[in-house]
Amino acid sequence: MFNVLIRWSIPLAALFIFGPIAWHFTHALHTDDGGGQTSLLLNSSISQAMLAAIIALVLALAIGVVGARYIEQRSGLLAAGFVLTWAACGMGRADRIIAHAQSPSVLYSLAIENAVLAIPAILIAFLILRVPTRVPMFIAASDATRDLAAKSHHEPTAIRDYSAIPALIFAAIGAGNGAWLIAPDSLKGQTLAAVAVGGILAAAAGRLASQRINPVVFFLGLMLIGIAGPILATFIHPSTIGPARAAIAGTLFPLARPMPFDWLAGGFVGIPFGLWWAGSLLEKHDPGTERR
Repeated sequence: MFNVLIRWSIPLAALFIFGPIAWHFTHALHTDDGGGQTSLLLNSSISQAMLAAIIALVLALAIGVVGARYIEQRSGLLAAGFVLTWAACGMGRADRIIAHAQSPSVLYSLAIENAVLAIPAILIAFLILRVPTRVPMFIAASDATRDLAAKSHHEPTAIRDYSAIPALIFAAIGAGNGAWLIAPDSLKGQTLAAVAVGGILAAAAGRLASQRINPVVFFLGLMLIGIAGPILATFIHPSTIGPARAAIAGTLFPLARPMPFDWLAGGFVGIPFGLWWAGSLLEKHDPGTERR
């Protein structure tokens, strides 16, 4: 009974307690003219934005660690993603920000913001994936069976591995394809869904490429696409007003539509599902293979 309560209370706390707190701080950000189309670097107060980001990231890490400890590591990532999704919903939309600024420099600011957020994203994912999952006593009676159950709850820890580069490349390709196909416009729900699908494909492709690599590599692949998207948009929409015209017309480059926090949140939501999916595919392919 206690384990069932824990399994439900952690994601619910992320959705209805920690997440709304994060949203409260990001939603409070505004531009110089009082508008709500903001990001961490594009608002009236960088210090307030940094505080909002720190609060959201700390809350995501806290609930993620608890989820990893008492459910499993992938569930911890997902719980962190719920908090970050709320935080992302409190910020603006890329097309409106670009249209308002009438300058391609906004795209470079968004790329820099993605690069800055990639560091805590990878660190949070790494810390959550280092938490040993507490296996309930009722799962097994013998130590050997309990050890096997514990391993099934843990992701691989290797980072320096010859398969890291192929896994990173496949993860980036999967992330780019998923985000490209599912982002027809810049509505917040669609950009979050697009990155979540990108995260699913990134994790699935990366895991199929390497069964030994730590999933933080998949987060890196996803965030690299997030950094590249706004930069590529400056070439696809050339001239000073090219990005603004595309934003107004609804033809903005798809990989430039998700906001930086969208990439962060979508990654933490999508990658766990991609890991579950890839795990089921690998088990069906070779049921006798022991997960490392």
